[in-house]
Order: sequence, then C-alpha cells, then structure tokens
Amino acid sequence: MIGRPLVAAEDDHMETGPASGASGVAIAATPAPPAATPPDYLLRDPGQAVAPAVLALVEGGAPAAPSDLPPIIEALIFSAEEPPTVSQMASALHVSRDAVEGALDDLGASAQARGLRVQRSGQTVRLVTAAEAAPFIRRLLGLERPNKLSPAALETLAIIAYQQPLTRAAIERVRGVSCDAPLTTLRRRQLVGSVGQSDAPGRPHLWATTPAFLDHFGLRDLAELPPLPGLPAPAAQTAQTPLPMPANGREQPDADPAGFAAAGGA
Repeated sequence: MIGRPLVAAEDDHMETGPASGASGVAIAATPAPPAATPPDYLLRDPGQAVAPAVLALVEGGAPAAPSDLPPIIEALIFSAEEPPTVSQMASALHVSRDAVEGALDDLGASAQARGLRVQRSGQTVRLVTAAEAAPFIRRLLGLERPNKLSPAALETLAIIAYQQPLTRAAIERVRGVSCDAPLTTLRRRQLVGSVGQSDAPGRPHLWATTPAFLDHFGLRDLAELPPLPGLPAPAAQTAQTPLPMPANGREQPDADPAGFAAAGGA
C-alpha cells in the first residue's frame, strides 16, 4: 500500500461495505467538528475569582459600586465635557450623594499635596490648577497677566460676591452711584453673569459670580471669601448658567425693585 494508511481513532465508527470489501481497507468516518470553546474570561471556575467588572460587561449588567471612591470621582470629573454635578456622579456610581460628598472631601484633602484643587460651584465640581501655580502656567503658555480691575469694578464685584444674587438697582443702592460701566466690565471678563430675573416689576436681571470668579481669585468655593463685618456669609454659589451677553454688551435698564431694597442696604 502506497502512502500513509488511514488509522481510525478508538471512538470512530468503522465502515466496511462495497467500497472497501475487496481491499479490506478500513475507512474512518468523518468526525464531528469540535464544540466551540468559550474565551477563558467566560469560564467561571468556582476556585478562581473573576473580576466583577468583567462579569458585569459579559452579563450586560452595571459595574458594582467602587470600593475606593475618590480616584474614580477624580476620573469622572477629569473626563466630563462639562463640570458634573454631585447627583450625576452619584447616579453613575450607584452610590448616595453623601458618599460622593465624603469622597470629594477626601479628594480635596489629597489634592493639596498636588497641583490640583477641587472647586465647587453650587452642585457642580471641577478640577482646577492651584492658584500658586498661576504665574508659572502663564509663563509656560505665553499668556499675559490680565489687566487689573478698576476700584469701581472691584467694589461692584465685592457687593455681588457677598450678596448674590441681586439686581443692578440693589448694587447701586449700596454704591450710591451708577454701576453700568463696572457691571459691563465684569461681565465681559466673565466674572459675573445673569442667573435669572427677579419677580419685581420690570423683571430685572439677578447678578451672581461665575466659576471664572473663583478661578480669578484662587478660591475653591464662596465659603473661602474672607468674612466682612456686618455681612452674613456668602450664599451658596448658584449652579445656573449665566445668560448670554447681548450683542451691544449692555443690558436693558432694570426697574427699581422695591423688594430688593433691604438686600441692597444690607
């Protein structure tokens, strides 16, 4: 016999018939194709732990809540296109808001040893560079130091920061003069913005500071503003997005809101 003889495996069935009767040669039956073997990560051996995240992806479920929240929250803030809120992060992590708040406190404490700071603006959270690194960042990026604010603009900004939100008329009651020019400057510098309108006659705009205000003065939140005699602590920073500035850079004159007289005179 020329060539390699056919040898059947022990469990193969042998066929003899007309095609092989004379020669007596055994012909092996065609074996069935082997069953597909699943990938190793799908084989759950009771004696071998499988990563919960892998099982969640394979089984179509959500990953379990992380045991170490601060680094995961840092990653969420870093990757988000817009500053996320505490509620959004709690929902993504399947944990309570209190758990996120506690993790943010831990993250803020650990960030003190690095060049980052956790900045709060209402319910939104951002990661920003440390204020002491600002001159070196400007030098690296070739940025010019922004022009200093005028005394009138600083005075107007201080009134808004400590009594926000408030109307233009309330600001002018405190200053005793018009605040049109300072307010326009502050808005062009994106340090303040309109966060809504009062219910007073004429629906005047309500002004508040923005996250850029915190950046400008190196603050993590309004609670870090120094206390002033006779004034209460600043209210929580609003999370509303400031309204767009008109093309002419000026707002329509506000009505004189009697309801804000007390706030303006505080």
